[in-house]
Order: sequence, then C-alpha cells, then structure tokens
Amino acid sequence: GVRPPTITKTINRLQAQGFLEKRASSADARQAHIFLTDTGREIIHAIEKSVKKTEKQALKGLDKKDQKALFKL
Repeated sequence: GVRPPTITKTINRLQAQGFLEKRASSADARQAHIFLTDTGREIIHAIEKSVKKTEKQALKGLDKKDQKALFKL
C-alpha cells in the first residue's frame, strides 16, 4: 500500500501545482477534504483524451478477438 506521508506529499505537490484544493473538515480538524480544481479537471480531460488516442493507435489493425485477448492480459 501507499504510506500516509507519501500520500500527503503527493497531495501537497498537486495542490502547489494548482490541480487540487485542500479544505479542512468543519466536523473534524484532523481531516481534510480534497477537491479537483478547474485546472485539475482540464488536465484529467487532456490525459483521458491522450490515452484514448494512444489506445486507438495501439489497437489499429487488430480484430475484435485480438483486442479482447489483449485486454485480458
């Protein structure tokens, strides 16, 4: 698993880059709520688009049976 300090560092780095917003919980000061910013949403959309394009290129020329076999790997 991922250790809590690693998660905290990752969240802090993503927050510093403007992808996440961290807000303290009003119910429990030990907790924080993490939200995607508009920039974070835009980046995720761009990544998903790139992945789909790459996947389409990788599967080009394979028939449905071969594609299905590849996805099972």
